[in-house]
Amino acid sequence: MTILTLDDEKKGLSVLTDAVKKVSPDSDIYPFNDYNLALEFINNNKIDVAFLDINLNGYSGIDVAYHIKKTNPKVNIIFATGYSEFKTEAFDMRASGYLMKPITPDQVKEEMDNLRYDITNDHKNEVFVRTFGNFDVLVNGEAIRFSRSLSKEVLAYLVDRAGAIVTRNELAELLFGDEDYSRKTQDYLSKIIKDLQNSLKEAKCQDILNKGRNAYSVNKDKFVCDSYLYLKGDPKAINSFDGAYMQQYVWGEDEIDKFYK
Repeated sequence: MTILTLDDEKKGLSVLTDAVKKVSPDSDIYPFNDYNLALEFINNNKIDVAFLDINLNGYSGIDVAYHIKKTNPKVNIIFATGYSEFKTEAFDMRASGYLMKPITPDQVKEEMDNLRYDITNDHKNEVFVRTFGNFDVLVNGEAIRFSRSLSKEVLAYLVDRAGAIVTRNELAELLFGDEDYSRKTQDYLSKIIKDLQNSLKEAKCQDILNKGRNAYSVNKDKFVCDSYLYLKGDPKAINSFDGAYMQQYVWGEDEIDKFYK
């Protein structure tokens, strides 16, 4: 479960976030005391529950809630505030709960036990691509086994290209260097691509690979990738980066600079 907490006062944010952590210690919790940073995170990430203060130093938590609802109408909005006069407006927009400060774990637990919208574990069956450290593709938490290491490297390179089209010539240069692009090389590349497709099909995630005429790319909408999240500013992805990127491939070292810009 992904939970966002927003309060412009540091003490209020700390109390709220600590209460949420006690109630839901296994959740991914992202605290914000800046309205604009919270909106940026909301625009780039899926959240399940949002605890929002209403008075945000000139901004309105109600406005934040409407913004979240436009992005995902099934997010559970719980207001955590010192103002009671906004209850009618909050529930008119179908908020899940309304807490009065000071916030306690018991209050949070009662709201979490009675969420308006059920939380579905969308991540359970997703494809997760890990690029930090060694490259791996995981489905349901299990790494895909590729019949050829070069098939795996092709997919790694396509992931690095982040949806850009890669030609067969470019793949041949990646895998075989200066070797002539002969019929023999072309046939070998075809076998590598075929093995990649079979490995993905066996793992029931073949739709992450797009195949065009003599060109390939990845469908970024069909998987979650740590480096993509990092470049969007996701805090958890940023914290997971230890300076290594696709380290089993020599060309990975040439791409690592983009994480230090």
